[in-house]
Parts: sequence; C-alpha cells; structure tokens
Amino acid sequence: MCTGSRACIEACPYGVIQFDAVRRKAHKCDLCHDRVVAGELPVCAEVCMTDAITFGEKEMLLQKARDLGREIDRKKSAMSIIYLKPLPKNTLARASSRAAPGSSGGPAARAAGAGRRRRCSP
Repeated sequence: MCTGSRACIEACPYGVIQFDAVRRKAHKCDLCHDRVVAGELPVCAEVCMTDAITFGEKEMLLQKARDLGREIDRKKSAMSIIYLKPLPKNTLARASSRAAPGSSGGPAARAAGAGRRRRCSP
C-alpha cells in the first residue's frame, strides 16, 4: 500500500515510477489497462510518431512486419517483444509509406489522430 512517501520512486533503478500528486500515490505503467479493455491503444503506442512502439496481438504485429518487408531480429525478440532489424540508411521513409492507407503506423493514420495526445494516468 502506498504511503505517499515517494521512497519507491527514489529506490527504483529504472526511473519508471511516477507520483500522482492529486491522489498522493505512486504508480507505474500498466499499459493503459483501462484503454486496452475498451479496445483502444495504450497512449504510448498511439502517439509514437516513429512507430518504435506498437501494440497488439503478436501474430498480427508479425504479419504487419512481414507485409512491410521487415526482418525480425530473433536474437533480441522475446516472448512479448518483437525487435525488427534496422533498415538500411535512407529507406526509413519508404518503409512507412508502404503501410496500407488507414492502418496504424502510417503518416495518414497519425494525421487523423494528431492533436489527440493524452497524458497517461493511473
């Protein structure tokens, strides 16, 4: 139970614990559980302009990577994290333009959500 002393924030070696001053409680990321249950993306995945963070069913994410011609780095990938091998220089713009219109991850999808940035809350 949180006492509001913020000792856990100081002790955390990763710096991921935040303090909610209104509720006087410490908290850390829960992948926006309330949003995911409601069928929405976690805020970090929704606002990531470089598509470095994506969220979804693993098989769907793997298929999306294959559709974009990306190669999975199996040495780095774990059970729930997928790393893609880097693109050769000057191909990053071409890769994002290959995303299907209206799909998450393309410039058109981000433009539709522009200005809808939300702050992650506990």
